[in-house]
Amino acid sequence: MQKFSRLLSRTALLVGSAGLLFALTQQRELYPVKIAGGGQATVWASSAWARGSDTPPQTLHLLHANKAVSVQMTFLARTAQAPDSREALDRALLEMAQPLVAGSVEKKVAPKVLETNGGIAGYVSLTDARLVGVAKPPAGEFRYLHSGLRVTEKYVLIFTVLSNVQSGDDLLTAFQIVGTNVDLK
Repeated sequence: MQKFSRLLSRTALLVGSAGLLFALTQQRELYPVKIAGGGQATVWASSAWARGSDTPPQTLHLLHANKAVSVQMTFLARTAQAPDSREALDRALLEMAQPLVAGSVEKKVAPKVLETNGGIAGYVSLTDARLVGVAKPPAGEFRYLHSGLRVTEKYVLIFTVLSNVQSGDDLLTAFQIVGTNVDLK
């Protein structure tokens, strides 16, 4: 029994070391972004993500290598009109999504909470009704839209995650980028 326990401990140590080595070898790209109204943000993502199309200085567009997930973030200085509570954030999300609801499968939206490392955040999700029966949407078109806000003490982050996948690691990573991989200075 003691031999088995030692073997199990060594195996756990090897597996843990292999996981750490894997994590250390992953390339991490840093993307600096100027914040409209002053300040700077740094966003980080694995090398599977690359800067997308040209955008204004306060906006960052990242596209996953598989081209099935896209993240666009616009950074602004916080103003007095920014939502200051979960209820106000939910109202702002519903108002923001209203023009898109008519072309969606859902025909209504319900705000969802996004976990962050600072501030409050949430988003709404819609499915593009035009692309429901399309096996593979054309390049640059996405079946699912997730649009949201992240509000901190000094800044507002407006984000859109577009995808052709309803779930999976790449989509989860997109939300992680928005929620926790942003350093606001």
